[in-house]
Amino acid sequence: MEEEHAQIAQANTDLDGQRGQVSALLKQQKEAEADLEKNLATEAAALAFEKQLAAQLADQYNKVQAERAAIDAQVAQLAQKYNAEAVRAGGGNGVFEWPEPNCGPSCMSQRFGCSSFYLEVYEPSCPYPHKIHTGIDIAGPYGTQIVAADTGVAYLYPGSVGYGNLLVIIHGNGYSTYYGHLSGYAPGLSTGQVVPRGTTVAFEGSTGWSTGPHLHFEIRVYGVYKDPCIWLGC
Repeated sequence: MEEEHAQIAQANTDLDGQRGQVSALLKQQKEAEADLEKNLATEAAALAFEKQLAAQLADQYNKVQAERAAIDAQVAQLAQKYNAEAVRAGGGNGVFEWPEPNCGPSCMSQRFGCSSFYLEVYEPSCPYPHKIHTGIDIAGPYGTQIVAADTGVAYLYPGSVGYGNLLVIIHGNGYSTYYGHLSGYAPGLSTGQVVPRGTTVAFEGSTGWSTGPHLHFEIRVYGVYKDPCIWLGC
């Protein structure tokens, strides 16, 4: 009888131990489930943020490209209006000088061509994300003097979303140059004004979609962007 009682007592002890183990396992399971729910909630929040960010970027891209199209349309109209005046003044011969005389080709931070930057212009011939940098970037010190690359008629477009403070010079015979992200324009400069080659027209800045002080410089031929280094030899 005593042996039987001892066996029963041992069985109860073993059962209590098993119950304790089960209880500990259940506790661990609940903690794991809580951690999983927390991680899922964190992942869901991260996914929602990514979707929100993607939507914001898409909205910004659409705004930048719509504005760019509007600027180009305006420049096309002004090119017809000012062509004869620009040519009479000596522009439109297809010869350009470096637009930052105090910061030469060694200051160039990005060339013309395919780009990975989301807000660039769509170009299907470029690899994913199929974007192209339509000019060159010259990264001199903030406020560096910028000159007219050739004689022409000025068109000022301050405060654009992409280019920031933008200057376009219409040279005639289909040529125009774009100067973007400017900190400001030369004192007294206005739209419709003839600017001689080499004249100070603006100052380097970081306005619009810019990651730091630089000049975004483009050469267009009948509205089509070309590699400025073809003319500048960079």
